[in-house]
Amino acid sequence: MNTSTPGQASPQRKQQSSKTSRLASNNKHTTRHTTKPTGIALKETYYADNFNYLIDFVADHYQALLTSEESNFFRLYKKLSVNAQRLFARLVLRTPAFLRVSKIAYTEIDVPEALEELAQSGFIKRDAHAIEHCLPLFTQQELSAALGTTGHALPETNSTSWNTADLFGDSPASKLFATDSVIEVNFKTTMLTFRLLFFGNLHQNFSSFVLRDLGYQRFEPYKIDREYHLFKTREQIEAHLTYYECSENYDNACESGIDALIALHNALPTPIETDNALCRKLDRLNNKIARQLERESACDDAAAIYKKTRLPPARERLARLYTKSGQTALALSLCQQIIQSPLDSDELDFALSFGQKVAAKANQPFPPQEKYHPPESGLTLPKSQLSVEFAVALHLAKTGKCYYLENNLISGMFGLAFWDIIFAPLSGAFFHPFQSRPADFYEPDFVTARKELITQRLTDIAEGKLVHLVNHHLYHKRHNQNPLVNWHMCRKHILDLALKRIPSETWSALFSCMLTDIRNYRSGQPDLVWFPDQGGYQFIEVKAPGDKIQKNQLRWMKLFNQHNVPHLVINVEWQDSSNEAN
Repeated sequence: MNTSTPGQASPQRKQQSSKTSRLASNNKHTTRHTTKPTGIALKETYYADNFNYLIDFVADHYQALLTSEESNFFRLYKKLSVNAQRLFARLVLRTPAFLRVSKIAYTEIDVPEALEELAQSGFIKRDAHAIEHCLPLFTQQELSAALGTTGHALPETNSTSWNTADLFGDSPASKLFATDSVIEVNFKTTMLTFRLLFFGNLHQNFSSFVLRDLGYQRFEPYKIDREYHLFKTREQIEAHLTYYECSENYDNACESGIDALIALHNALPTPIETDNALCRKLDRLNNKIARQLERESACDDAAAIYKKTRLPPARERLARLYTKSGQTALALSLCQQIIQSPLDSDELDFALSFGQKVAAKANQPFPPQEKYHPPESGLTLPKSQLSVEFAVALHLAKTGKCYYLENNLISGMFGLAFWDIIFAPLSGAFFHPFQSRPADFYEPDFVTARKELITQRLTDIAEGKLVHLVNHHLYHKRHNQNPLVNWHMCRKHILDLALKRIPSETWSALFSCMLTDIRNYRSGQPDLVWFPDQGGYQFIEVKAPGDKIQKNQLRWMKLFNQHNVPHLVINVEWQDSSNEAN
């Protein structure tokens, strides 16, 4: 039973309180594709409406998993007046937990009345005189005025590093807070949990509502599965919260060294086998910790973590460590395991290449790697302010149409062709209204769960129905979020030309390959697509002087070679300015 009082963090979450404000403002989620503003004006109380929607949603879906503190928060909040609810929503969404009353002003809220109600209900703590928390709220001039002529001169440094005892003596509160009262906003940690339960992560926040309401983002109107809950136990919730706390501490651990990194690893929650999202998060952070331990020359500690991690590149790093320590047999054995059961295409490429090199040095047998050297051509161009890709595109545009699309043509065409399948109403795929993709999009289960739909779609594409599919979704889904479609790049005239010049069977082959590893095949696609005046097409990878073909780019070119897709690497040299003058 949770015995914490209203507004206090529960015992198991107290250790996270110091990070609450940082996590609350942490919006690392980046939106790949946004629409142009539509001129929509937000309601004056948009923030309160969105806040109420989120907490109502969580209470409706997860009531049985809430702690007594979280349930008490929801119950008490619902008893507040509309005026007090609005002010609390304003305050709790601000980053700092400590706020000066004189800085709180909203035209739609009776602030003094709302503050009194919030204080009486336990939503704020008045006159929170924790001096170390409140000093940053005041300017140097204000602090000097509070000290008066009897105080010491203020050092030329940030207020957070000042020694409060030296500055204020035994009773700092009476001197400083006489100028302005300070409040502490309660339930900040509780709101972290509500955000997690709503979004399924702490990367997204209330800005998602605002971007949608302003028309910058449009989400597919998928059906949210009310029978499916992302979190099924309280253990899951606590594990995810602990993961995010550890993730926040990663940079500090890197600065502190080996012991701190090992302590951070040990502080991570135990993986829950039925929670794939949690397992991937933990594996990703463990890989980062282990890689940093490698940099600190703590290779044994790094290897121990890699052995417990199932997410690439753990096995790659472990094979490298084995080789570095002279354990060639173990390195080759691990490469063989990867080749037999690769977790993704990057891992397979590594095992084939690295295993061959290690075996050759050790004079050991190893399956030969199939090497492919793509066709290459040299091109000398005048030096310009344009990027090398644009410079080549302009050159090729003299004899056809050439577009610099990089990873957007093949991916975009895939996203449009499979749009309705990506957003098919499968159980557990969608659990809140701000998802740009289904929850399992990058998991192996994505294809398995939609096998019949995908098989039929590939048949439809091979039979010549791609043009209809692309144009249908291009028209009806314009500007909706899709993980593969960049609307700034998906121009109809380009897509029309690509559909006309590139055969359906080629698209079907490219899509089939992408379906084997959507995450990794999103990158490495050629820079340019060229449509010569005489007909046909060609994918072109551009390399500046000294640049080399990357592994993910070579992977695509191998695929092109297998399916007779015209492709070329253009190596650019800049024209010598002295020769040009002559």
